[in-house]
Amino acid sequence: MIRTLSLLALFAAPPALAEAPTPKVQPEIQLKHDAVKVVKITIAPGAALPVHTTPVHATVAAMAGEGSVSIGEKTVALPTHGTVFLPKAIPHGVKNTGTTPLVLLV
Repeated sequence: MIRTLSLLALFAAPPALAEAPTPKVQPEIQLKHDAVKVVKITIAPGAALPVHTTPVHATVAAMAGEGSVSIGEKTVALPTHGTVFLPKAIPHGVKNTGTTPLVLLV
């Protein structure tokens, strides 16, 4: 069975973000299909995507900029063109640690 990662699931912790993006975190749906959704998220320097959980596994790829990803108790670097796997139901968040916008594909 294939599960769909919805934008609301991605932003489960801060529901207001899913409904109204902030100037510092801008989600934009790139692809929406029955079994998959790809979201481009732009995070301003110093800003963060708050810690949240998702009901499905996800992958975060940095297309530009650099940041850090918290996954449970660990924090890993996310360099430009780096990719991080996010297990379902494990709290995770992303912070822009650079001086330019962090552009992610999730």
